[in-house]
Amino acid sequence: MARINTKGLLTGTVGNYSFKILNGVAVVQSKPGKGGVKQTTATKSSASEFGNAHAVAKQIRLAQFPLLQDLSDARMYNRFATAIYKTILSAKDMPKGERTLADGDLENLEHFQFNADSPFYKYCNAPMEVSLNEENRIAISIDSFDAKKDIESPENASEAKLAFLVTTFHPKDGTESHAELFQFTFALSNDATAPQQWASEVLPAGSIALVSVALFYSCKNNLIGSVGLNSKKLHPSEIIKAFRL
Repeated sequence: MARINTKGLLTGTVGNYSFKILNGVAVVQSKPGKGGVKQTTATKSSASEFGNAHAVAKQIRLAQFPLLQDLSDARMYNRFATAIYKTILSAKDMPKGERTLADGDLENLEHFQFNADSPFYKYCNAPMEVSLNEENRIAISIDSFDAKKDIESPENASEAKLAFLVTTFHPKDGTESHAELFQFTFALSNDATAPQQWASEVLPAGSIALVSVALFYSCKNNLIGSVGLNSKKLHPSEIIKAFRL
């Protein structure tokens, strides 16, 4: 049964058609498998992969909360699910329905922007390197940089923090298996920061590892100390690297 909502839009089902609202737009879909419409094995496999991509994307996205903190842009959820699905589909040599995140080209996930309104590369040009060694440890290093030149900062900001999150996931269902956070705080007036290096613990073999980064801004207040300045319009954050362990 279909109903008309308070905005005058039809939602629900009528016969072999369903009506729903997607991003504020009314969408009509036919019901697969009814009204003479039959799903083939290929379409069922594609639908299964599409659903799995959204489930995996949700698990990975939730694990990014220490960095994102509800400060991503409004369309990030759909953009990220699309990136995960694209990665799964890139596994051309695997049968449909059997492909997982580990089979695809993980470069599709690198430099994914969690907030399209403030892309990380526009706000941070600090030289950094991320690598994976033979022991399944991820190393992160930042060379010395001039914060006045290499960091774009909002008005009134006096300090910034680079936060790196290393997470690992099961490639089939996106279950999180490990998480580590590394942080580096510096004054935005600093023209030569000290080099920084970190190394993760040994990461679980057979998993997918992501290294994400976010740039947090703050200013000093005489009464309450440090005050955060990030918002839904200003939260530079991205996936730097993705590894198959």
